Amino acid sequence: MHGVEIGVIKFWGARVMYNVIDRAIQIHGSLGYTTDLPLESMYRAAGPHGSTTGPTRCTRSPVARQILKSYRPSRSARRAHPHPTRPRRLEKYAAYLDDLAVSS
Repeated sequence: MHGVEIGVIKFWGARVMYNVIDRAIQIHGSLGYTTDLPLESMYRAAGPHGSTTGPTRCTRSPVARQILKSYRPSRSARRAHPHPTRPRRLEKYAAYLDDLAVSS
């Protein structure tokens, strides 16, 4: 397995584990918070592995960077959606751009 896949598994695995334990506690109601069931200890153990803290937070950014590295914007996409204020900016700063081009 590649590093990206392992990172994605770490992130989603922790989130799924946390969600399953949380739903089990909700289903069992107040009994889920007692030590009569193992859910309370599972919930405490899963806390640091939740999706907003610990290793998953550190894993998210590098995995996202690795995934996005393989994507490149296409020229047609850039031409199809020009920035809406570009014509106004060109008009507003035309004199400045002309002076800059002449002096370069």
